[in-house]
Order: sequence, then C-alpha cells, then structure tokens
Amino acid sequence: MKYLLVALNASYIHSNLGVYLITAYVRKHDPDIDIQYAEYTINHNTDEILRDVYSHNADAIGFSCYIWNIDVMLDLIRDMKQLRPDMPVIVGGPEVSYRAEDIMKEIPEIDIVMRGEGEESTLHLLHWLDRKMRHFQSEKPVGFIEGREAIEDGGDNTTNEYELADIGGITYRDGDRILSTPDNKLMNLDDVVFPYPDVAGEPDKNRIIYYESSRGCPFRCSYCLSSIDKQFRERSLELVLPELQYFLDRDVKQVKFIDRTANADKKHITAIWKYLIAHDNGITNFHFETEAEILDDDEIELISYMRPGLIQLEIGVQTANPDTLREIRRPSDIGSIGEKVARIHAFHNAHIHLDLIAGLPYEDLVSFRKSFDVVYGMQPDQLQLGFLKVLSGSHMADMCIDYDLKYTSRPPYEVLHTKWLLFEDIIELKKVEAMVGNYYNTRQFDTTLALLHKEYGSAYELFRELGDFYSAHSYDQAKHNRIDRYNILYEFIADKAGIATDGLLSAEAANNSIPDVYYDALIRDVYLRENIKKRPAWADDLSQYSKEISEIIRNADLRTSECHVEIYRDGTCEIFDYSRRDPLTDNAITYKKTVCP
Repeated sequence: MKYLLVALNASYIHSNLGVYLITAYVRKHDPDIDIQYAEYTINHNTDEILRDVYSHNADAIGFSCYIWNIDVMLDLIRDMKQLRPDMPVIVGGPEVSYRAEDIMKEIPEIDIVMRGEGEESTLHLLHWLDRKMRHFQSEKPVGFIEGREAIEDGGDNTTNEYELADIGGITYRDGDRILSTPDNKLMNLDDVVFPYPDVAGEPDKNRIIYYESSRGCPFRCSYCLSSIDKQFRERSLELVLPELQYFLDRDVKQVKFIDRTANADKKHITAIWKYLIAHDNGITNFHFETEAEILDDDEIELISYMRPGLIQLEIGVQTANPDTLREIRRPSDIGSIGEKVARIHAFHNAHIHLDLIAGLPYEDLVSFRKSFDVVYGMQPDQLQLGFLKVLSGSHMADMCIDYDLKYTSRPPYEVLHTKWLLFEDIIELKKVEAMVGNYYNTRQFDTTLALLHKEYGSAYELFRELGDFYSAHSYDQAKHNRIDRYNILYEFIADKAGIATDGLLSAEAANNSIPDVYYDALIRDVYLRENIKKRPAWADDLSQYSKEISEIIRNADLRTSECHVEIYRDGTCEIFDYSRRDPLTDNAITYKKTVCP
C-alpha cells in the first residue's frame, strides 16, 4: 500500500512539521508501509498540484488542513475523488479536527477525518487500510471504506487487526451514517520521532524550521484551540537538546518552536536557553511564544547573556482592557508585562513581537485605541495587529449569540461585527493594520515615526490618519516599493504642514520642503537600510560636498562602496557603515559627527 500525505504551506519559507512527524512515526513502527509526503504552497497553480498529486499513484491520500489552505485542499479533494473515486480520502489538522462530522456532511468526498494527534491513529488506520486493500486486491468497490465489520479470511480469523471503531480519534462513514470513535489517548512526547534527516531531509537554510518540545497549553484563552487540549506535556530534555544541536551544527537560519507557551515550565525553558547560550553558533535564531508575566528574574537574566539575535520572543498581549482579559479567560497584569518587556529591551539582544487582537468581547473602538497605544508604548520590534478568528471548537465560537459576534463565512472566519465593534470600526482598524505593517514593522521609518508619534501623542491616531491619507489619494489601491513609501510619508508630512507637494509619486520635486527636523529624520531613515543609487526627488543635492564627503570616508577608513555620508540641514553629518549592521533591525551601523567640515 502506498500512502501519500499532502501539505500545502502558506509560502515557500514555511514547512509542515505535522506530515514529517506522522511519516517518521509510521516508518519507524512499520517500515513495510510505503508512506510519503508532498509539500506545496498556496501560491502554486492548483492544476499543477493536482497533476503532481495524481502522479504519485497513491492507494490512499491524507490532506493536512489548516485555516489558510482549507479552500484549496477541498478543491483538490473533490477533483481527486473524481479521478479516483475508489481511493480513500483522509483529512486531518486543526481546521477539520473540531468539526469533523460537519465537514463530512458538507464534503461527501471525505472518507475519514483524523481528529487531534495523528501519529498513532494514522499507523493503526494504515494497518486497517492495508489489510482491507489486500482483501479486495484490484477489485476495490467504490466506497469500500464504509462498514465496520471485519473482513473474514476463512474460519474465525480476520484480516484486520483493527476495526475502524477501535481506532481512536477518527470520524468515518458507515453506510449513510457518520460515526466517531473516542478521542485518542494523548501521546508521550518522547515517543514522537525526530524527522531529520531521515524523513524531512537536511534542513533547508532558506526555510523556517519548526520544532516542538511541548504540546498543550496551561492557559484557557477562549479564542484559542490550544485551550481544548487539557494536558500539557513536554519532551524530555535528553532528547530536545541533542535535536537542537542538530540544527546548530547545520547553521539553520531560524528554528521556530511551535510550543504554545514555551516558558510554561521554568526548568524546561531554562535548560534550553542555557544550552543555546553555551552552544551558540553565531547564526541560528530561535523563536519562542512566551507568556511575559511568568518570566521571572532568573529567566530575564539568562536573556541578558544571549548573543543579539539568538532568540526572538512572541508575546500575546491581546488587549489592555481588564474586562476583556477576564472575559477571554486571560487575566493579565499589563503593567507587569510592560515592565518585563522594557527590561528585555534594555539588553538590545532579543527581537520582541507583541500581539493585539481586535474584536474581543467588551472592547469597543475607544478601548482598542487605548490598548494599541499601551502596547505601542512598549516599543516592540514588531506589533502584530490581528483580528479575532472564530475557530470551531473554541469557547469563543460557543459565545457568538451572547456577543452578537458575526464573522466571515469562509476561512479565516474573521470577525465582522460584535456588540461592541461595528463593521465601520473594522474598516478603520484594517487601515491601521496596513499602516503598521508598511511603516512600523518594517523598521525602516523609526526616526521619522518617533517624531510623528511625539507630535500626535497617540500612535493609533498617527496610523489612522496615515491610513486615511492613503485612502484619500488611492495609494491603498496599489503596491509600493520602499522608496514609494518614503515619498508618500514625505507627502503626508507636507500635507499636515500645509505644504503643497504636487504628488511626489510622480517623481517631481516638491516646490516647498517639509520642516527641516522631519527632512533630516526621513532622509536618515532612507539610508539606514541601504545605500540607494538614486536619491529621492525631494532630497537635497549633495554634489557640492563631494570633496568633504570623500575626506570623511578616508578618515573613517571605509570603502566608498560600503558606506554613505549624509549631510543634514542641522549642520551635522552621519556615516552609514553597511559592512556592519544591527543584528536586530538589519540597519547600518552609523557614526554621527556634530559638525560637518
């Protein structure tokens, strides 16, 4: 029997740890089973994916379903079932696990849904399928999955070790009925098989490598599926540390822990961080989702010893509204989170992501503005403004009537309206989200944004007005490169100052310049990331200073090709050294002189 697992990732840099782990587990426990996997991205042409999947000539196919790929997966399943009506189609993953019966009613082409953890149940299911296929040989009837009875092999013996009804964590068809077996017994994580290199191959340095050292979550956030898994489990450090060393030895660029709360167990995370400090290869970055409030002094001190860029921390603040935090079962001390983030920031060695969720109960637009400003004030390296996704199986999905919660009928099931937040508010928040992504999270406008934030007082109001400016000039209707975004920001500043620019995206220089302090900040941001070949249309001509600039470069013992010298309107100049960069922002190291020659 040949079994194929199909993964459809969000982009090339991502990988599907789930199919690796299932494949590795099955191969270890039954080498005779021919199990393979095929990975694609949602950017692939679906017809090409279909042709490639078909070309594997598998006897059964499992599809790994997530919120970002479910629509394409269902199209593939329908098409494959037309081509191979006799072939069993199995689905698994978080997008189907918690609505197994519903999706089987909606999609008759699906034969079996794997709920929850898939390693052991897949092995048992493949044993059952293999025996059933051997019985039918080449005469498999359409829909042969149906039926619970064992296939008789003469006398009192049967050909299958497992009945479908005996396999935990599956939902399957039995004639016109849809039946579900009890949930699987949760695995001991030490039984999970490390998939590198035997199954997943040598790690691709250009992709994010996902790793798992724990399952479950000790918290019960109402919007999250991880809260459903009541048992928090960890993989033994005796296995974890050598596996991390495997990635370190191969100079993997980034290893992303998929643990829902990496620091849930102090002993566990402390051992991992100490090991990474002691064995740091100077290259690999490790990403952890952490709960800031339970970070203690010892753990924060450990972070202070780390190489800049060794780790990045993702912290879900979600909201600063205490009523909302209580309602979503996530009581938090926002002041404590801010204090700990500030302490880590002071080390300038760990990249920090802070998350906000719009659309939570008891949070209206006024409340969300306050939450945004509080989290922005913590100065994260990235601020993720996300929107509530109403996931089947979550407590949030059960509360839709109470909250008057409306959400999109198609993935990602994103909030449209609540008792507290109107769709008009969502539209405003979408604009703010876009501006945060374009200007804050790129870290290419820090100097200018700091000035604007000081002037506005509220970061939310700054990004809201910038979003309105984009809409008013139809800039939100097109994609823009980095220089375009500088030009638009210049135009925005000029517009607020009452200065006519006559449309800088036409590459025409403005007749009147923005205030000098903003000009100096914006031109500094332009050159922090790279030495652009052509200066913006609004930038001053520095050709008259060519001799002085050459002298500055010689005195700094730098090559012209690896640096830039900017002369500001306040009479100072600054050297941008592109041969040396900040490991957290990737910006050039700079040397500022107080007076230019």
